[in-house]
Amino acid sequence: MKRFISVLLAALMCVTLCACGGDGEAEPVDGGSEFTPDYGELYYASGDVKFGIMDKADEVMDKLGEPQGSFENQSCAYQGTDTVYYYDGFELTVHELDGVDRVIGIKLTDDTVSTPQGLKIGMAKDDCSDIFDALGGEMNGATVYNAKSGSTTLIVAFGADACVSSIEYAVTE
Repeated sequence: MKRFISVLLAALMCVTLCACGGDGEAEPVDGGSEFTPDYGELYYASGDVKFGIMDKADEVMDKLGEPQGSFENQSCAYQGTDTVYYYDGFELTVHELDGVDRVIGIKLTDDTVSTPQGLKIGMAKDDCSDIFDALGGEMNGATVYNAKSGSTTLIVAFGADACVSSIEYAVTE
């Protein structure tokens, strides 16, 4: 129960920070306009759907299917409202930019899913080293790892037990 509450609190913190601030053969979702996606290796894949930050939300969601639910909240990063859509094991945060709904956040919500590189909630920090080396990011203190590529920042947070408590893709500032 403590682990669940800890993961839930970390997830809520990441949603707040984001709002304020597969098999490898997946098909990418195309973007467009000045907000063309540029996420390199920092994408997420659910089944055969590959997507990332700044992809067109309607194209991503058409491929993913109906979400389990959603909610809206006031955006701190942009004018207006963000919408968070729930799927099995992850959430999409969507915001309208230049008249197009864009994916501005992807958050893993439990240990049933992993990133294409193999990062998973609950994974020991020591087991992440090779993945972090390959992505080329850096540790910020002892509890947060960041990797950046184009429009995307991958944020991995660790709990007091030195295990991954949160994995999130966000817009690079």
